[in-house]
Amino acid sequence: MNKSVAFFTGSSVIWGAELSLLTIATRAAGGSRLIASNNELVEIWRSQIGPAKQVTLRHGRLRRLLSFLPNAIHSVWRGENIVVFDFYLMPLFAILRPLAILRGARIVIDVHDALIGHPKRKPYFWLMRFAHRAICISKYIASQVPTSDKVVVYRPVEPASSGNDGSAGVVGIIGQISPRKGTAFAVEAAAAVDEVAAVTVRGAAVDSDLDYLESVLRTGEELLDERFRFEGRVPRDRVMEDIDILVVTNAGEPFGRVVAEAQLSGVVVVGPAAGGTLELVEHGVTGLLYTPGDVDELSDLIRLAIRDANILRAKAREFASSAFDPRTRAEEYMDNVAGA
Repeated sequence: MNKSVAFFTGSSVIWGAELSLLTIATRAAGGSRLIASNNELVEIWRSQIGPAKQVTLRHGRLRRLLSFLPNAIHSVWRGENIVVFDFYLMPLFAILRPLAILRGARIVIDVHDALIGHPKRKPYFWLMRFAHRAICISKYIASQVPTSDKVVVYRPVEPASSGNDGSAGVVGIIGQISPRKGTAFAVEAAAAVDEVAAVTVRGAAVDSDLDYLESVLRTGEELLDERFRFEGRVPRDRVMEDIDILVVTNAGEPFGRVVAEAQLSGVVVVGPAAGGTLELVEHGVTGLLYTPGDVDELSDLIRLAIRDANILRAKAREFASSAFDPRTRAEEYMDNVAGA
């Protein structure tokens, strides 16, 4: 008989990782439950998947962990397969590992964040060795995880809305808006290309990056005037709508869910030859890769992508349909949770 699976996360916002979690749980055979602090995520889970419990977080890192303690002990005592979907919860499950061994529970850490560039995360990554297995979002992330029992499973990705059918020259910058993501850099590179008909920015910034968001908007309006559009967060079925070229500028992207969504939607990806993007894009075949930080090269490749969009999108869609197939990847993920 298959063990029940319990997913734990303290994420406060539904980003790409949480969308992937919902796809995994929806597509994989067998039941699973969620223990989370995000009310929206809990409600979606209850309506689409099954049992979910909301945890009320207390202020402070230690109190945050203690908020999850009763549910963690309950899950370990039941001998469940536990997926820690938030590495900040790893100290709690490291402490509970002896009880997990006694009760036959299995602790799996889902690693979808990078250690490189984030030295404060080092203690949490060190604690990953107390998990029975680490499921990593990409080879790039796996190289940063200390435990020996680790596997790479690409995310299952449902196709988003379709992009433009022709080469209209609309550039999209999609996702979290932050200095780390390099949003302003993408705007500047696209503005230097005469063939660009418009630059559409879709996404949001966390509270600490609101000043950066304002600077991005000023830059876009100054360089592009009426060709610049900021739409904020949009429904998932509109993410790739009316976009020809997706520009990615985060050299430390752990995986690049938006890259996969673009490829599935027929949108040509221009991204950095680094991080998880390097694994998903074959230069000149399934997209285009530039040297991170080289704004002139990025501008040149945006121009090339507009010209060769119809050639690149077919191969990209063929690759993505296989690499991110929802049912195949979800089943592979759950097999690894169970220890296969």
